[in-house]
Amino acid sequence: MKKMSIMLISITAVAVFLIAIILVFVRGEYQIVKKSELNRIVQNKQSDIKAEKTDREYVISIMGEPKNYIWGEDTFHIEDLPSHYIMDYGNSNMACIYNGILSETRVHSPGDFTEFNGIKLGDTIDEVIEKIGKPIRIADGEELNFEENVLFLHYSYSEQGIISSSPYSYYSVPEKNVRMFFNNDKVHALYNTGGFSPEFLSAFSDYIKRK
Repeated sequence: MKKMSIMLISITAVAVFLIAIILVFVRGEYQIVKKSELNRIVQNKQSDIKAEKTDREYVISIMGEPKNYIWGEDTFHIEDLPSHYIMDYGNSNMACIYNGILSETRVHSPGDFTEFNGIKLGDTIDEVIEKIGKPIRIADGEELNFEENVLFLHYSYSEQGIISSSPYSYYSVPEKNVRMFFNNDKVHALYNTGGFSPEFLSAFSDYIKRK
């Protein structure tokens, strides 16, 4: 009888231990599922916020209406906008919309507006490299194909089968959200490809109004 009691106690203890392990496992699995679900919700919310904040209405709410909606040589009415177009604010200052989302801002006119990483119109190639880093290679005299992180120095172009050199250069650094064109080794077109905060667009708008 005593042996049976000891055996019963042992079996009960083992059962309690197993139940405890199962509860811990289930609770842990539940927590993992909950955390995973929370991450998914947060990521979706962040995507919604990004899409909501970087459309045409977002740009207009800060910078106002552009002078024109253009793409190449075409001009569009606000009620007939294509999937990609440029909001032209005059003096070659632009906001580019691609698939309904702001993809980049562009500055062409001379001035002192700072885009990102301290780069300004008029900066030399050496000054730009010092600020945002060296290119992975220098394509001296090669035809421009917009390869990222490559400095196309005095790139060539083809016209009617004739290849000619130019005083223009091009450098794109996606990690820094910037790409630019140079004329005679100085920045003359500066494109911001990311980080469109209200503060940035307000500064951009103020800069345009000063021109």
